[in-house]
Formats: sequence, C-alpha cells, structure tokens
Amino acid sequence: MNKAQATQFMTVLYRDVMSCFALDKLDQYFTSNYLQTTNGQQLNYSQVKQHLANLQQNLDHLVFSYFHDVVFDEATQTITVAYQLTATQHTGHQALAEVISIFTFTNDKLSRCHELIIPLMQDDRSFIDLATK
Repeated sequence: MNKAQATQFMTVLYRDVMSCFALDKLDQYFTSNYLQTTNGQQLNYSQVKQHLANLQQNLDHLVFSYFHDVVFDEATQTITVAYQLTATQHTGHQALAEVISIFTFTNDKLSRCHELIIPLMQDDRSFIDLATK
C-alpha cells in the first residue's frame, strides 16, 4: 500500500465506521487480531467492536475534520493521522478533541492502533471517558 491508498483507506474507514457507525463493515477494515491502545488503555478487536457499539448508543454523531497531518511509512506500512473530532451526545453536550493516531496495516487491513485523544475544552473529561470505554 502507498500513501495515497492508505489515506483513501483511512478516509473511507472514518466515513463508514466512525461517522456512520456502520458496524457491519468492521471486518472490511480490521484484522481479527486488531489491537488498539487509546490513552494507555488497550482493547482487542472484540472490545473495539463493543466500544463502537457503545459510542453508537451514546452519541448523536461524530464529526471529523479532514486529516490535517498524514505521515505514511511504506516500509513499515504505518500511517499517522492527526485531526480534530467533535462528539455530540444525545443530551446535546458537545466535546472537542485533538486526536493523533498511528495505525499499522497488515495485508491491507488495520492490525494495530496507538492513539492519543486530547480534550480541547477546558476540564472536559467526559469525552476522554467516552473515548476509552
């Protein structure tokens, strides 16, 4: 995979899975042994599926900015993306965060993610709690 292909893959993934919560498409994007570490908390693939289902239940929507930084290492098949995220809960509460994620591809699917989510609203821990549970 090259940088253009990896960036396109990530754009479609975020549209399908994160913005539209198309959980039935997860297997298209992730290996069965996918591991995700968010702010130090590790989730396996099954736990990630549950986490996304929880987000779907608790949020009206997620809005992602374009990727304002993208770095791709073709030798290691690793893409790093940075973007802003706005989450709107059913209560109307909104949270804004900066996200930096490093993903690894294995056989054209994601096998690992290490990410940091930083709230941009003062004292807004609700987003971090939602993002890591």
